[in-house]
Formats: sequence, structure tokens, C-alpha cells
Amino acid sequence: MNRIKSFVVAVIIVTCSTIVFSQNTEVTIKKNREFSEAVSLFDNQKYTAAQQKFIHIASSDMYSQTLRVDAEYYTAVCALRLFNGDAEILIKQFIKLHPESTRIFHAYFEYANYLFREQKYPESLIWYELVDIKKFNNVEISEYFYKIGYSYFKNNDYAKAKPFFKEVKDSKSVYAQNALFYFSYLEYIDKQYDSALKGFEFLADSTMFSPVVPPYMCQIYYIQKQYDKVIQYARTIEGIVNPQQLPEVYRVLAGAYFKTLQFNSALPYYEKYIQASPSPAKEDLYELGYLYYRDGKYEKAADLFQQVTSHNDTIAQNAYYHLGDCYVKLGDKDKARNAFMAAMQYSVFPSITEDATFIHAKLIYELSYAPFNEAITATQAFLTKYPKSKYKDEANSLLVKIFMSSKNYKDALVSLEQIKVLTSDLKIAYQQIAYYRGLELINNIDYAQAIEMFDKSLQYGAFDRSMQAYSIYWKAECFYKLSQYDKARSLFNEFVLIPGAFNSTEYKRAHYSIGYTFFEQERFADAATWFRKYLDIADNTKDDFYSDAAIRAGDCYYMLKDFKQAIRFYTIAVQIGKFDVEYALFQEAFCQGLAGNHEAKISSLIKFMKLYPSSLYYDDALFEQAEAYMKAEQIVKASENYTIIVSNYKSSSYIKKSLLQLAFIEYNKQNLDEALLMYQRVLQQYPGSQESQTALNMIRNIYKKKNDIDGFSNYVKQIGGHANVTEAQLDSLSFEVAQELYLDGECDKALPLLSAYIQKYGEGFFLLHAHFYRAECFFSKGYEFEALPDYEYVLQFTKNSFTESSLVNASRIAINSFQYEKALEFLKRLENEAELKPNLLIARKGLMLCYDKTKEYKKVVESGDKFVVTEKITNNDKRWAYLLMAQAFENMQDSVNALVKYKTVALEHSTKEGAEARYKVVSYLSNQKKYDEAEKEIIDFLEKNSPHQYWLGKTYILWAHIFVQRNELFQARYTLQNVMQHYKIKDDGIIQEANDMLNLIADIEIGQKQKAQEEVVIPMGDNPELFKK
Repeated sequence: MNRIKSFVVAVIIVTCSTIVFSQNTEVTIKKNREFSEAVSLFDNQKYTAAQQKFIHIASSDMYSQTLRVDAEYYTAVCALRLFNGDAEILIKQFIKLHPESTRIFHAYFEYANYLFREQKYPESLIWYELVDIKKFNNVEISEYFYKIGYSYFKNNDYAKAKPFFKEVKDSKSVYAQNALFYFSYLEYIDKQYDSALKGFEFLADSTMFSPVVPPYMCQIYYIQKQYDKVIQYARTIEGIVNPQQLPEVYRVLAGAYFKTLQFNSALPYYEKYIQASPSPAKEDLYELGYLYYRDGKYEKAADLFQQVTSHNDTIAQNAYYHLGDCYVKLGDKDKARNAFMAAMQYSVFPSITEDATFIHAKLIYELSYAPFNEAITATQAFLTKYPKSKYKDEANSLLVKIFMSSKNYKDALVSLEQIKVLTSDLKIAYQQIAYYRGLELINNIDYAQAIEMFDKSLQYGAFDRSMQAYSIYWKAECFYKLSQYDKARSLFNEFVLIPGAFNSTEYKRAHYSIGYTFFEQERFADAATWFRKYLDIADNTKDDFYSDAAIRAGDCYYMLKDFKQAIRFYTIAVQIGKFDVEYALFQEAFCQGLAGNHEAKISSLIKFMKLYPSSLYYDDALFEQAEAYMKAEQIVKASENYTIIVSNYKSSSYIKKSLLQLAFIEYNKQNLDEALLMYQRVLQQYPGSQESQTALNMIRNIYKKKNDIDGFSNYVKQIGGHANVTEAQLDSLSFEVAQELYLDGECDKALPLLSAYIQKYGEGFFLLHAHFYRAECFFSKGYEFEALPDYEYVLQFTKNSFTESSLVNASRIAINSFQYEKALEFLKRLENEAELKPNLLIARKGLMLCYDKTKEYKKVVESGDKFVVTEKITNNDKRWAYLLMAQAFENMQDSVNALVKYKTVALEHSTKEGAEARYKVVSYLSNQKKYDEAEKEIIDFLEKNSPHQYWLGKTYILWAHIFVQRNELFQARYTLQNVMQHYKIKDDGIIQEANDMLNLIADIEIGQKQKAQEEVVIPMGDNPELFKK
């Protein structure tokens, strides 16, 4: 029974187990079928439906771990293929959670492909490099090799890219043609032209690559110098290649025609290439330029040659040379000079270097402006470098012409002195250049250096006797300006004895100048003789110095007390009426009085006052007329004149004398009280003067005449110690010793005595004199700080004989110590009180200077207007004044008036002020964008030249600026390089300014070269099939 029971149980167990096993198998098959359906949907690119099933499988516990992991993989890949927003999250999550999965390398691969499609090539490389392709099939391997190769290619890592393309190019993969193209392209880049050509020729019949590869094939044929093949092939593909690559076809076709000397055929293709290409190659620009050059189209050629000259290579030298010749043909020698200058810097073609060097030197000479003596430097350098050149004889002849025409006399002389042996022609040039350099130095008030130049010129005086004579004459003038009168006179005498000198203007002038050498030495008899000699041979209607010579002759006879002769020559000057007529007329009247002809004196002074009511001599004339009236016993008229002076001319030095005369008139009329008041006024207002001494004596006489001795005693006590007779005698004795030493020029001995007098006699009679003498001594010894208080002491009194000199020197001291406000006080008073015309000039010039320093520009102009019309102003001072006025207008933003003044000064360009003004005129025109006018001014300035190199350098730099504004960078660059090479002064800022501008031009050129170039699009040939798994 138990055995049966056991059997039944066993049967039941077996039966149940069979049922359970059968049920499990059915479930497993069903699950596998669902997974397979999802994979099938995936393979058929139905990624949305597939993804839903994979998500269900991955999230269900009914499926095995392996299936769920695979489902996660496919879910992420579907997201990648669908470009879902969570695609990267899903694939990265799979990679992170299942690194041990058999799908892991495919996950890397799929994610890399996703990034590849997104054109994120650097990121795709990270994942491609993690892939192990051992378990990949051939299709996947080909895809992997191609895409990692392409990613390297896009990452510009050609060395790594090429091997991957090589793996695919010969396969039957859909990527094979693409790989072959890129492999061939990289072989082309690596100059493996045979290999590259083989690949390109294979692809030439491909639908995808037939528009792309022909240009590369043309290039390779061209590089291999198969020019006929280029011509034959390129003409057949013009209509099929990509438009972006068509310019390259034109380029190689044009080049092939050019290399085979078929220039007419090359020209239209070069033109098409240049027109279509955003950034043509410099070789092609040069070759098209050369074609234009051959056809005589020099403007077009020059434009192209300029575009390739910034490259330091063989093309540049040829381009510069041909550019220079273009400019010569176009008549623009300045630009031609710069081009040949550039060509000669290269040594690629020695024959071109030699030709360019000579032509460059020749052009500098022909241009007539070389302010830094570039023509001399260039020609000498050529002869040194090429002593056996075919141009040797022409260069030597050119050098002589350059020296003879040079206007930069200073540097030309230096260059000549470096030549060891001078030919006769060069000695002639030396004589001329030294002479003109001497004249230049005279114009710039450097007389000592001018003498040296004339001595140098005289070394070769035998070559040009006329110039030899003039050198002697101007050397004499220089010695005169340096106050070396004996030397000057000796040379003037030598000059007048030279044969041929008689017919020159300087012959007459030499007689006049000899007169002045005697005049300055106070040898008045000899001076008068030579002034009369001049007057005998000069023409009073033409010679500018005739009037002055007559006046100086009059002065000589006046000093010799021959008043009749003096009157004669003053009268001549008055009758001519050209120069300093008011002085001559006054002196004529004065001498008439001295000759005892008081009526004539009165008559002449009436004429003077009528003609010159504003004259500086007007108060002099009133006083002298009054004196004449006194002599003629016309006391009432005399009294009227004295009264006018006292009442109307408060700053006149004749007030004290007029007061004395009025007092004397009243004294003679027995009007003692009125006379006493006037004498007391003189004593009080002019202490220390000779007039005050006279007044004191007359006051004593009046009190004595009135029998009022006590009154005089009380008056003396009232006015102080200087009226004490005994004290005054001691005072006088102490002062006279110091005064004699001062007048003898012995300031070292006089100074302690003057100081002791001032300290001891605080109210001394000669205190005014002592302070002035001490001031003059201090000033003459250079102790300006110590001198100023003494001058100020003198100036606290009413006008006296020391006032004018004190104002002159006090103003100079104040200016030198930068006390411009104090200087202005002195100068304003000097302008009002000056009786000597030279001091009026000093006052007005000083006012201009101080107003400029205090930035009172309107007053600079106002005082300048007075200064430039002041009598006897020199040309040097006029230039200085106009320049300062121009600068003042400039500071007031008045460009119109500033330019007018600058143009006035600029006429004398050889002077420092003229050179600066010329630069300013150019600067104004440039700022107004009147570049053509500015350039004309520049060329004219450079042709005329100037010894003031700084302003020439500034003008050159400004010219370069104008070239930049015109975008003529080549001209700008070589204008500046000319300054860098030839400008002599290294530390005045010109070299640095030129260098800074060269750097700026270099930056501009770099910017122009960095124009965006259109990228050539190379079709990949990709299609959706290439991205399938």
C-alpha cells in the first residue's frame, strides 16, 4: 500500500515538474521574441517604436539582466539616432553603469558618431579613441576608420588622419571614395604629388568628386611643370568645377601660359583670377603686373607691384625694380626713387642691386631735393661698393654735379672733406659750398662759424675769383658783427682793391662799412672820410644805405664840433627822406643852434614838430626850441615850451631842466617866491642829480637876496643832511673815488667803495648814482640777483638819466629769473619812457615774450603789431615776432590768422623761424585734408632746403602721414626709412617718431592682409547611409 502511495506521489511530482518547465519555456520564448521585434524595428530605423519596446524591456523584472542591459543600450542609441534631448544623458548613463557590458565599445562608437554628426570633432575624437574594434564587423571598421580620420582632419591633425584614410580608400566601403579623396588631398599637402595625382585621377570620373578634383590635378601638373598638359586639361574643365575653385583653375592656366611665354593668352586668365580671388597669391600679382608692364600699362602694373613688395623674397626685388621703372615712365620720380631704394636693399639678383643703386642716386639728384644730402651719400656709397661698375664714369660726373647743386651745405662739406684727394671739379664745388654755408651761418647769426667757412672757401679761391672776393667781403662783415673792427676794416680794404670788385654792389657797401668800423672806434675824422667816399660813389635814389651814411657823416662832424659840415649832411638825409628822417631833422636843428643860428634852429624844430607829433624826440624838440628862444631872447615863447614839458610830459628827462629854466626866468623877473618854489621842487623830486645841486645853490642865493639867512638855515634842517655843506663835501669826496674807478671799468675795486658809500651816507647826495653804478657792476659780472635791488632803488624815483638803462637791465634780470609779471612792470614803463629807439625795441620785444610766457595771447598779438612796425627793427626780430604771433593765434584757435603769419615767416625758410613756419603751413594744409597743396609745399621746402634739420625731419614725417591718408603705404614706409637712414641727429625725437610711425604702418599692412578668406568647401559625399550602424 505504501509503495503504491509513493509511486503516485512520484508521478504527480514528475507531472507537475513537466508542466512548470513547459510553462517557463513558453515565457522565455515570448520575451526573446519581444526583444527581437524591438531590434528589428531598430534595424529598420523605426527608432521611436523600437525605443518604446526597449524602454519596456529595460524597466521590467520579467526580463533577464542581460536583456535589460542590452535594452538600455538600444534605448540610448535610439535617442542618439533621434537626436532626443536626453540622448547624451542616456548614453553616458549606460557607459557609467555598465562598463563591463559587451556593448560598451559600440556605445563609445555610437556616442562618437553622434558628436561627429554634430560636427563636434574634437569631442568625437575622445570617444573614438576609446573604441576597441576587435569585435567590429568590416562595415563598422570602415566607418570607424573613416570617421576618426575625418575628425583628425577637421582637427588639423593631418599626420594622424592620413593612416585612417589609407585603411579605407582601397576598400569596397561606402566611405572608400571619400577616404581616397582626403588621402589624396593630404598627399598633395605633403607634396607627394604622384600619389595624390593617382588618387585624383581615379576620382575624376566620380559623380561626387568630378567637380572637385580637377583643380588639384591642374595644380599638380603645374607644379610638375607639365604646362602643356595644364593648358590642355584646364580648358576642358572650366564649365564643370565648383565656382569656388574656378579662380584656382584660372590661376594655374594663366601661370602655364606665362611659363610658356604665351603672354597674350595668360593676361585674360590672370585678370579673371585676380578679379575672382579674395586673396590672390603674390606670385600671380607680380606676373600680372609684369604683363601690364610689358604692354605699357604702367599704372595698372605699378598698382600690382606695390601689392607684393612687402615680402622679403626674390619676387620683392624684381617687383621693386619694375615698380621703379613704372614710376619713371609715369614721370613720378619721387616714387621711383623710393622703389629703387627698396630694390637695392636685396642681394638676390646682384645685377639688379647694382642698377637700382645707381638709378636711385641719379634720381635723388634729378629730384633736386635731398635735405639730408642723400644724393651725395648714395653716389659715394655706389662708387665705394662698385668701383669697377659700368656706371663708374657717369657716377663720378654725377657726384660733381650733386656737390655743385647741393643746398645742404653743412653735410655736403662734411662729405667733401671725407674725400682724400679732390679733383679740380670737386675743389670748385668745395669753394662754392663753403661760401654758401658761410652765408647761411650769417643768416642764422653765427658769425664765428661763418668766418671759418669763408676761410675754407678761400683755400680754393683761385678757381672762382669772384667768389673769392665775396668771401673776403662777407668775412669782413662777420668780424664787424663780432666788434673786431680792425680785422673787419683790413678785409674791407682788401676787398675794394680786388680787380673786378668795383662793379659790385658790395664795393660801395665796403666803403660804408669801413666808415662804420672807424665810427664804432670813435675815430670820427676817419669815419667821416669813408662815409663821404661812400656818398660820392653811391646813388641816393637806389642805395638803401645812402641816408644812413649821410646821417653818420653828420654825427661824425657833430662829434668833431664841425657843425657846418654836420648840418650839411643832416640836410642831405632830410632831403632824401628815406631813413631816420626825424632824427636827421632834429640833429640839423640842434647843430644850427650850436652854430649860433637860433632862428634857423627854431624854424627847423617847428617843421619837425609839425611832421612828427608822435616822435620820441618831441620833448627834446620842445626843450631845444625853448633853449633857442632863450638865446633869441624870446622869453615868453621859451617859457611856454618849458611849461608844456613840465605839464604834459611826465616821464620826460627834461622836466627838471625845464623847471630850472622856468625858475631862472622867474628869478630874473625878480619873482623870487615863484622861483624858490620851483627850485625846491627840483631839489625834492630829483635828489642826487646835478640839477638838484644847482637848485640848492639858487635857493641859497634867493634866501641871501631876501636877507633871510635864518630861513635858509631852517630850510636846510628841514630837508636833511645832503644840504649840509660840510657833510656834502665829505660825501662828494667819498663818492668821487668810487665813481672814478667805475668809469675806468674797474668794478672789482669800485664795488666795495660803492657799498661803503651807500652804507655810510644813507641820505647822501650821490646815493642815486652809487646804487646805479653798483647795479651796473654787479650786472656786468653776472651777479644779476644782487643787481636787481639796486636797479629797483633807481626806479623808485622820477625819471632821471639812469632810469632807461635800469629798466632795460631790470627787465632782463626778471625775464632770466622767470619773474614775468615783474618784468612786465618794467617793460611797460620802458615802452612809455624810452627815449632811445633801441630801448623801445627791447621793451616791445620783451612784452611779447612775457605775454607769451603768461599765456596772454591776445596781448602777444597786440604788442607784436607794435613791435613789427617799430623803426630799425631787424629782419631777425620780425621773423621772431611773426612766429610768436602765429603761435598766439594758434593758441586762440584762430587758424586763419595763424596761417597768414606762418606763411609770412615761411618765406625765409633758411632761418630757424622760417623752417618751423614752413612746417606749420604744411601741417595746417594737411589737417584741412588739402593733401595736394600740402605736398606741393613740402616739395618746394625740400627743394629749397634749410639748415634746420629738425623741421625738415618733421616735414618728412608729415609727408609720410599724407601718404598713409592716401593709403600709399609703400611711399609712406620708404619716406620714413629715408629719415631713419639719413637723419643725423639721433636724440631729438625725430628718429623715434619715424620709427613709431613705421610700426603703425606695419600694423595697417598686417590688418589689410588679414582680410577674411572664403573657405573652399570640399564636399564629403556623405549621405544617410553612411551614418547607419
